[in-house]
Amino acid sequence: LHMEPARNAEGRITGLVAAIVDVTARKEGEAHLRLLMRERTHRSKNLLAVIQAMARQTATHTRSVEDFLDYFSARLQALAASHDLLVQQSWRGVSLQELIRSQLGHYLRGPKAQVTLQGRDVTVKPEAAQSLGLALHEMCTNAAKYGALSSPDGNVSIDWNVGQFEGRTALDLHWRESGGPPVKTPHRAGFGTLGIERNLTKALDARVFLNYAPDGFRCDIHIPASENLATQ
Repeated sequence: LHMEPARNAEGRITGLVAAIVDVTARKEGEAHLRLLMRERTHRSKNLLAVIQAMARQTATHTRSVEDFLDYFSARLQALAASHDLLVQQSWRGVSLQELIRSQLGHYLRGPKAQVTLQGRDVTVKPEAAQSLGLALHEMCTNAAKYGALSSPDGNVSIDWNVGQFEGRTALDLHWRESGGPPVKTPHRAGFGTLGIERNLTKALDARVFLNYAPDGFRCDIHIPASENLATQ
């Protein structure tokens, strides 16, 4: 509200001039900006914590600086791919199918595609997208080095659905490999196994089952829908 005296040519007050301006939109915009800044600060701290943990775990499971740089760079790129999708969607969540494509893109393209997808698309919340994206990257890396994707005749099928698991609604995702070299159970858990199993369990309250079957590695992931899916 602005009020000023109105004066004539002699400078005498002859009236009052008042103006009322609605600043609701400006105030709401300022409040929204403050909220975004707080949210960005929170996400930045969370991202730095994830990178720090990733660096520590990678260092624990590598034997040289060169190996560390190779593995750590690849994991950073996987994390960045998930974040690119989140930014495109204004951090509201990402399509599970697009998340999978961001991590296994070149194995899905062309007449000799080695990966097949099946499932009704769902939207994964930001925090879940980050952890699940890293797990998909680790499974893809393992398959490319030792599993189905290391052979031109190998295949990976990924299917998912939202259903009931242990009395609660969950996203059930199944990774199946076939056509690759015979699978051997690892003697010790590497970073890939930790990323797939422990990190998903801790970050998403997921249940993860790994099966090193001789004819192909398998992984079943059950993620509670209530905290991790934007739509059910």
